[in-house]
Amino acid sequence: MPRTARPAPAYTLGMHSGIVSALVGLTILGPPAHVSSPQSKKENSCYVVDSDNGSWDARVIAVDANLGRVASTLPTTHRAHKPDISLSPDGQRLYVAYSSPFAPHNHLEGLLEVFDTLSGKSVHLTPNPDRSLSTLPAYNSKMAVSADGRWLFQMKMRTSDTGYTSYYVDTFDTATLKLLPETAPVPMCVSGLIVPSRLQRQQLSVVCSHTQDVRLLTLTEAGGLAKEPTTVATADSRWHEHPGTAFATSEGQLTAISGSGHYVTVDAVMQRILRRDSIDRVARRVPVPDQTRPPVRPRPASPDPDDWLADRRIRLQPAIVARDAKELYLGLGIRNAVGTRTGQAGLYDVVVLSTESLNRLRAIRLSRPVFSIALSRDRQRLFGVDPWDGGLLVIDAATGKEIRVIAGIGATPTLAIAGP
Repeated sequence: MPRTARPAPAYTLGMHSGIVSALVGLTILGPPAHVSSPQSKKENSCYVVDSDNGSWDARVIAVDANLGRVASTLPTTHRAHKPDISLSPDGQRLYVAYSSPFAPHNHLEGLLEVFDTLSGKSVHLTPNPDRSLSTLPAYNSKMAVSADGRWLFQMKMRTSDTGYTSYYVDTFDTATLKLLPETAPVPMCVSGLIVPSRLQRQQLSVVCSHTQDVRLLTLTEAGGLAKEPTTVATADSRWHEHPGTAFATSEGQLTAISGSGHYVTVDAVMQRILRRDSIDRVARRVPVPDQTRPPVRPRPASPDPDDWLADRRIRLQPAIVARDAKELYLGLGIRNAVGTRTGQAGLYDVVVLSTESLNRLRAIRLSRPVFSIALSRDRQRLFGVDPWDGGLLVIDAATGKEIRVIAGIGATPTLAIAGP
């Protein structure tokens, strides 16, 4: 199929002497004097993005959950707006995408900065155009690293002079430290959630919320599409039901879960549907779904006392899968959240599902609503990010008992990932 070349930049980085000098002399730049000492490697550490209510002075904060305090703030070379983060599989590199204002008109330019997690220092800075920015101060990550750590995928968007907006997946080669020359278009995928394959670097899936589907992509070594993507509907188009999340398995399967708990499992390699069902269906007494098409009927308006998901919803969120790949952690919001303090964004509970059966294993009641969750690398601690009160919940993942709430995690913490 025709290759999609990288869009021409809408601006020239050479116009801004500040960013040019940083790109040329980055390796000799030390951290600013006000930055605290870097965080040592700890199993129960995490990185938190503080969007600072969408300002130009957002931060990435390293938190020591064992000591219950902020360990350091990463010294981004430039002021940061709407940062996003992703960690390499070995925990040695942290990738920070952000936008920064430059003179003469404070035009926001996208950047991608690479940090060494042991020293806390920046080791590389590169232009990163067409970032897909949320209009809200709290947002999901739009980045993901391939299973082998070689490629970093990003959701991108670009608006033409005529007003048409295109969406695509951009790929950064972590070995050459360069964006690949081609891109992979995902039309109309406004809120895209990237799910890399656990088998092959060139395969990934994108959960598209507004179109209620999942796109199965196969890339070339140049980053373009190797073939036409397969699209799998997660809900009938007559029923507005956004996807909730999706996760990949080591067997090459992908499971996408809708906001009401319906799911579809596909063979991502052969690109065919294997089954449609509902999570914890027997315990919830949910009827067996039609295997030939997406669900078409919404759930009843009155909550079923035997259905723990009846008055809850699975908002779009990255899948949190334990390192042994046996447990899936999902945050649950309130189905009819009109008038609540957090609205549709708040997560009030966490449910732990078996990745094999998708039955419920246990539930964790949160002491306060959070926007996002993360799991420590040793699977012992669950983190909940509270942007409304600027706190980080630290929970025993096995018992569900809250250990502590770390206050002062920035102005608007929005997302977290487990530290090295």
